[in-house]
Amino acid sequence: MSIQALKSILRYLVLTFLAGFFLSQPILAQDLVQLVKQVRPATVKIYSSSVTGEKSLGSGFFINDKGEVVTNYHVIKYKTHDIEVETDNKKLYPVKYIIASDVNADIAILKVNIPRSPAFLKISGKLPEVGERIIVLGSPKGLAQTVSEGIVSAIRDIPAGLNQIQEKGIQITAPISPGSSGGPVINFQGEAIGVVKTYMPGGENLGLAIPGSRVLQVVELGKKNIMTDRDMEKLEEMVRRARKLDNDGNYEEALKIAKEIINQYPTDFRGYFRAGMASSGMNKFSEAETYYRKAIDRNPTHSNAHNNLGLALFFKEKTSSNTSKNKFNEAFQCWERSIQLDQSNPHPYFSMAFATLQLGDVKTSVKYAMMLRQYDTSGKLYQSLMEEFKRKGVSIKGN
Repeated sequence: MSIQALKSILRYLVLTFLAGFFLSQPILAQDLVQLVKQVRPATVKIYSSSVTGEKSLGSGFFINDKGEVVTNYHVIKYKTHDIEVETDNKKLYPVKYIIASDVNADIAILKVNIPRSPAFLKISGKLPEVGERIIVLGSPKGLAQTVSEGIVSAIRDIPAGLNQIQEKGIQITAPISPGSSGGPVINFQGEAIGVVKTYMPGGENLGLAIPGSRVLQVVELGKKNIMTDRDMEKLEEMVRRARKLDNDGNYEEALKIAKEIINQYPTDFRGYFRAGMASSGMNKFSEAETYYRKAIDRNPTHSNAHNNLGLALFFKEKTSSNTSKNKFNEAFQCWERSIQLDQSNPHPYFSMAFATLQLGDVKTSVKYAMMLRQYDTSGKLYQSLMEEFKRKGVSIKGN
């Protein structure tokens, strides 16, 4: 073979190697600044509030051009009363309804009332490699569109769900803070490989994210929802009307609307939940118990449904001429279940503090009151409980 031929072959091999090398290096192929410019319009800040005035702030991102946003379930729990998203251009859009949610995965899919998503991210169902570079976008401490960079430091088994089943979690070094929850963890191909879940206070750059594969399971759950947008909007409007009537003390009208919801949407838990609320308002605790049990049958992971069932059982027994200790035990089991479903929900702590106070167990009541103070971000439930303590002639140190 001639020297010229050998040079040609060598040149070909070198060029082939270089081409393969650069094509296999997506981190080098995409400048970080360009990556941020590409993905930032897909991310949102999420504002939510409950009827009791509790407010929360989180992050999320669009997953298609239809206005569907992924976030953490804990960002919007109990706050369907008023949820808005703020896009990259500082415009606010209301959330029409929740498409799907999974409390165990801590994922919710929201439908935003926006003509078209400004941009969206593709979710990768593949677990990243340890050492892979990533960025996180979110609103830590309310600072929208904050970018932090890091690597995937580990893939860990983490406890999730009611039975603490081990699921895969992505450990990351990118700094995150309160408000980052629900934001995307993005690889250098511009794909969302996970959703920020939490950080470890006191740890140095220790954050956890829910893998994209788990997020996609919830997305698929939403696709199985057979209700149209119009049906969902109608349902949400009926629920809002029932809630407002209930808050205004118009329980009979609230119950009528709740029954309409049940008739039109018998598989949805919210009609039964609202009927339970209205029945409790009219002191019809046996009826409330029945409605709450049906709500739980349709949504076993709704913490407040378990809490309210406990209250219905407690007041039913308190107003009964034949009081049974077993019924009180069942009420406390409901509240414990409510906490198991959501440890940060303040309502079951209030219920247990109130109930033990009514039963004369002041020491235990004070213990639950201290737990309530830890989780009651609005302070309204705690203040109401302190007024009940005052009526009973009980004082708590520091109040």
